Amino acid sequence: MIDRIFIRGYKRLLNLITARFNLKSTIKHDYNTITINMNHNTPTQDKDKIRTALSAYRFGMLSNETAIRASGLDINAEEELAKINKEKGLNNDYYATTHS
Repeated sequence: MIDRIFIRGYKRLLNLITARFNLKSTIKHDYNTITINMNHNTPTQDKDKIRTALSAYRFGMLSNETAIRASGLDINAEEELAKINKEKGLNNDYYATTHS
């Protein structure tokens, strides 16, 4: 129902635009040759996936890598874990050098 209303409005707008082009151009354009596709966005439950993966990790049901993969985030789990381990190593080195 709503799609028809939007398509009708888009066709009116395209009619005005092509009429304007036809005034200035030697090539005649027809707005009926343009196809209009309406793509509907479906809601995602990204927050729910992340919460579920985080809860499972906190309760010890999943490892770090599995939790990252189960969260649905578009990142590489191995690279992220390597970065975390590197940061932990850097933080431990900093603490050892400043507090000895």
